[in-house]
Amino acid sequence: MSSTDFHDPDTPPPGSVPEWADVFDNPTTALDFVRVIVDVIEQRWGNSVTFDASIGQLRLSTGCIIDFANTACELIGYDEPYWRRYLFLMLSEYEAFDPAALDRELRSWTQIRSRLRVRLFPTTAPSPSEGNPWELVRRPISSSLSFILAADAAIGCVPVSAEVAEQWDRPIDQAWRTAIKNTRTRASFSLAAVHSPTARFVMLEGDLYTTGQARDLSDSLPGIVGPHGALVIAPTSRTLFVQPIDDPANVAVDAVGLIVAAVSYQSREPNTLTTDVLWYRGPNDLVGALDVGPGIRLRNVAPKPMADWLEPC
Repeated sequence: MSSTDFHDPDTPPPGSVPEWADVFDNPTTALDFVRVIVDVIEQRWGNSVTFDASIGQLRLSTGCIIDFANTACELIGYDEPYWRRYLFLMLSEYEAFDPAALDRELRSWTQIRSRLRVRLFPTTAPSPSEGNPWELVRRPISSSLSFILAADAAIGCVPVSAEVAEQWDRPIDQAWRTAIKNTRTRASFSLAAVHSPTARFVMLEGDLYTTGQARDLSDSLPGIVGPHGALVIAPTSRTLFVQPIDDPANVAVDAVGLIVAAVSYQSREPNTLTTDVLWYRGPNDLVGALDVGPGIRLRNVAPKPMADWLEPC
């Protein structure tokens, strides 16, 4: 049996749409997309790779793992020939990827310093444990989010582990300063004023380090953040929603409206990050305000006076 066979015991039963592919407008399209992935993989590698269709992950012989969940989101609205072209090009890039070479580059301060960036990342993934000692270099913001050090690479963004950072023989504060400067001076994003049915805010949209702008909005949004600060959500790794606080009396309504806008945005975009609301109080001063649980259950975690402004939530 081929390792990419869709009837493998680890895959969903025939006719069942795996959760990661359930982003298309109907089950038939979703199953067609899974079928095309399986077909492209088998044409390129035959039985030499392992594809788990139940979670949408491909493991190459190099150890590289490719997750197709975000790819599915990227390819909504395109036809099958486009899917095939996109997948062949994407997999060709991964096939040429050399994890060992990247690891050597990551461990060299000379090679990595210009590629260091800052981004928001889930606090809970990954975390050190007996079976997973890979601890990220992070600065926690809330119970769910941290700023992390990451490296810009050909395959995307590579989070930096503490074990790798120890090889640089540099104070970690120097690495943070370098990453912050790179994130600010090499930013790649656009700005748009958004009027959704529930909220009015400014959206920053760009590369995988766009969320790193939340550390200091004075360059990207000069003059827009007033004395009360702003509400911030990072619905995906490529976007920030920023709503200046004009009147504290409206914060609770504005925060809920921003959450609804973020949930709607996440339903059609890849790289989902969070719907939690953060409070930006100024450069390098970002704290949690509302934790959003399943079913949009809200937990007020803000310091005062924001905690009082959010009391209706």
